[in-house]
Amino acid sequence: FGSVEQGTETFAKMINIFFDDGQITGERILKIGNSVRALANETVASVPFITDFSGRMAGLKQIANITLPDIIGLGAGFEEFKQSAEVSSTVLVKLIPKLANDTAKFAAIVGISQKEFENLLNTNPAEALLKVSESLVKSGKDITEVSSALADSELGSGRITTIIATLGGKADVFRDRIARAGVTMNSTAEITSAFDKKNTNLAATMDKVNKKFSDFFASKNFQIALSAISGIVLLLLNNLPILITLVGLLTVSWTAQNVTLISLRAQVLLYNLGIGASYSLMLILRVASLAYSAA
Repeated sequence: FGSVEQGTETFAKMINIFFDDGQITGERILKIGNSVRALANETVASVPFITDFSGRMAGLKQIANITLPDIIGLGAGFEEFKQSAEVSSTVLVKLIPKLANDTAKFAAIVGISQKEFENLLNTNPAEALLKVSESLVKSGKDITEVSSALADSELGSGRITTIIATLGGKADVFRDRIARAGVTMNSTAEITSAFDKKNTNLAATMDKVNKKFSDFFASKNFQIALSAISGIVLLLLNNLPILITLVGLLTVSWTAQNVTLISLRAQVLLYNLGIGASYSLMLILRVASLAYSAA
């Protein structure tokens, strides 16, 4: 599920929006997670993409009667057909409300009465969008015109055309994904199975690690190494007084050697000072002798 904290936070926001009481419970989070996991298992969609798309689409509930299975199913479909979560969700958030601005036009595109289209848009906006997209793709002539009419400065007609073409060209796939999202949201089987598998894998890994340690400690090489180390430690302990004496003698010897060296260096220094003094005296006498001769 990628980041557990991020996924749980997104699911909590969905519960606040899509459930009338807004009560966040573990069961509701598990059921949403189960639906997302089921579609990820059954299609090429991934959990992070569906979660990201669903989080971006959640605000649409405030202005349209879209359901949580609709959003999860649409997200799975868009990733399956290589559309980005950001672009596809942005287009849908702006496009679905715009269908209500000219219901007569879109009813004619779909081939039903205006009243029927308005009822469909109010009760099942995802299906209304799919029918419009499907009809535009099948006709092949109005999709660019409609996209240009629905475009704004943020989206542009090109992005809308791409999303409508994806929805219309694969409408039945999107319907199937939405239906599966609805069915799997009434269960926790998929997510429970995923958790059980993860726990089983963890338990198996721990068993392997424990076995490796057991085999290592029981191995002949380890026993030989342990015996050798034990022998060395016992030898050191048994001869500890001797070792202490040897260390003491080495310390005394090192100190004596260093004292002798220091003494020799001092003698050399005094000798050099004596030579320097003699040289200075001779220089003084030489200067005095020259001065006397000159006089």
